[in-house]
Amino acid sequence: MHGHGAGGVSPCRDTTEASADGRNPDKSRLMSLPPEMRLQIYHWVHLTNPIRQKAPSPGYPVPEIKRCVQRPVPDADDACDGTCDRICRHEHDARADAPRTQSPPTLLCPNRPLCGLPSNLLRTSRQICREARLIPFETNEFVFVTWFASGLWAARAVVAGVFAPWQRQAMRYARIEVTERDMQDEASLRAWRALSEAWAGLRGLRVKIAAPGAGSDAGPGGGLGDAAEAWVSRGELAQMGALERLEVELDVPGWDNGRKLSWCAGLARCLRRRGSRSRVVCTERTAAAAAAEVA
Repeated sequence: MHGHGAGGVSPCRDTTEASADGRNPDKSRLMSLPPEMRLQIYHWVHLTNPIRQKAPSPGYPVPEIKRCVQRPVPDADDACDGTCDRICRHEHDARADAPRTQSPPTLLCPNRPLCGLPSNLLRTSRQICREARLIPFETNEFVFVTWFASGLWAARAVVAGVFAPWQRQAMRYARIEVTERDMQDEASLRAWRALSEAWAGLRGLRVKIAAPGAGSDAGPGGGLGDAAEAWVSRGELAQMGALERLEVELDVPGWDNGRKLSWCAGLARCLRRRGSRSRVVCTERTAAAAAAEVA
């Protein structure tokens, strides 16, 4: 279980009114610049401070957070073979079936930073802290990978258990790895409910769902078949009201592209039934990304 976000960001403190050299910050060169220029400087500082992964104790293994490049799953003639109608038990919504001639959807950027802001900068003055402290949360892609346990529990522990309300509200992008069980188990669905509430401001979410050992004979009534409806209804996924894009990678042995697309189409309909405007895209790793992951 492992997650990363914005290190070095703490709430503004009232104890440091003066700049680091003792001068009034209102008279400093930085504070004399227009606000737009100061924001650009904060962004540059943010990008030059990547988060360093540290082991909690010597010799403790730490997962490597790698860049994840994906592409839309290629369309197939059998993309809706009836599976999607059984995933979400509501009337069929024709809007879920996009024309096969449409161009591939634009995906979320895979190159988002994983950086923080130096605490020295944030402690320079309350004004600088107020101006800069949201940048890591609005810009980073927070990554929660499966490490000893599902990434769901890392996200639940960090986002809902550690972050302050203003930090949770400012988060915009996240990537999370979960297992098949995390889409149906009651304890896991409670964790999803906590995340859905905490991520009310999230705009882009990339989810990898792994089903180790699943075979091609896993029907729509078992395995991941009913998971889309449970995820939306009992996991309250639609509570992420600002979510614009949900990219789902299905790592299910035995499932062809048609079945994956069908599952995601059913998920999209379940979300729309509950008022979500998020666009669901079925994705897969590019060959280069898959090779790098194995390496």
